[in-house]
Amino acid sequence: MLGAAVDGDADRSGGLQSFIIAVIVFTVTSISLRFWSRSLAWHDPAMRDNRLFWWDDWFALGAALLLLAQVTTGLVAIHIAGFGKHLSTLSPEQFKLFFKLLYAGTFFFFTAVSFTKFSVLFFLSRVFPPHVNTRWYNYSIWACYALNTAWIVGITFAAVFLCDPVQKNWDPTLKGSCGTDYNLYLGNAIPDAIIDLAILLLPLPKLWVLHISMKKKLALAVIFILGYGVVAVSIGRFIQIAQIGDGINDDITWAAIPVFFWISAEPGISILCACLPALLPLCRKLAQRYPFTHRSRSDISKQGDSFYASRQDKYSSKDSEEIPFSSRNGISASLKPESFAV
Repeated sequence: MLGAAVDGDADRSGGLQSFIIAVIVFTVTSISLRFWSRSLAWHDPAMRDNRLFWWDDWFALGAALLLLAQVTTGLVAIHIAGFGKHLSTLSPEQFKLFFKLLYAGTFFFFTAVSFTKFSVLFFLSRVFPPHVNTRWYNYSIWACYALNTAWIVGITFAAVFLCDPVQKNWDPTLKGSCGTDYNLYLGNAIPDAIIDLAILLLPLPKLWVLHISMKKKLALAVIFILGYGVVAVSIGRFIQIAQIGDGINDDITWAAIPVFFWISAEPGISILCACLPALLPLCRKLAQRYPFTHRSRSDISKQGDSFYASRQDKYSSKDSEEIPFSSRNGISASLKPESFAV
C-alpha cells in the first residue's frame, strides 16, 4: 500500500471531525442532564440523609471525561498529525506525533468503555442491593464485575506490551518488533460485546417481578433495551475492522478513519444509555412544569406530591406499587420507576 502512488492531498478526515464534535456535544449534554436530574432529589427532605451521588454517577462522569480526552486526541491528530491522509505523505514529525496520540487515545478509549460498564453495574447494585436478590443474581452481577475488570486489565496489558521495546509503540522508527493493530482492535471487540450483552440481560428478569403496572414495566424495559444499541456498535466496530483487514496495519492514518467513527461512537452511546434511567426525576419535573397531556397542572402537581410523600416511609398502603428497601450503602430506594433514578 505504501509503495503505491498516492494522492498527497487526499484527506478523508472531514466527516470524522464533524462526527467527533457531535459526540462531544451529546456526551456533555447527557452527563450534565444526569447530574442535574440526580441533584433534584436533594430538594426532597426525605432524601437529605442519603448520599446525593454514588459510584454509578462518578464512574459515568469519569467515562465522559475519558471520552472527551479520547476524541480530543483524535481532533489533534486530524489537525496536526495528518490523520485522514495516507501514511506515506506524512512528515517525520507528523509520523511520530500520530503514533503518540494513537497510543494515548487507545487507553482513553478502553478505560472509558470499562468505566461505563462499571457505572451500569453500580447502578444495578444500587437499585437491586444484594439482600433483595436471589443468589444467582448476586453471583451473576459479581461475575460481570470480575469480567469487566479482567477485560480492562487484559486489554491494557496487551496495548502496553504490543511492541518490544515498549517505546516502539509511539516511535515505530526504533528497532524491535510489534504485534498488529488489527489483532489488538479485533481481539478486544469480541469480549467487549459479550460483556455488554451480559450486563444488559441482568436486570430484565428483575423488571418483570416488580409490583408495578405492565405499562411501567414496559417503559423500564425500553430504557434497558436501548442499551442494546451499544452491543450493535461493538459488533459494527468488529465488522469494520474485519473488512479493512491488513489495510489498518499498512496505512493506518488512511484506512482507520471508518474504524474511528465506531470507536468515537461506542463510549458516547454507552454513556447516553447509562444516563437514561437517571433522567427520570428530570423528566418528571419537566412534566409537572410543562404538562403535555389533558391533565391539569394541579393533577400533575398532586401526583408529584404523592411521590415525595412516599419517601417519608408511607409504604403501608395496600395500593402502593413499590417494594421498599434500604441498601447497605446508605441509599434508601423503592422498586418503582422513580427508584431507578434516585
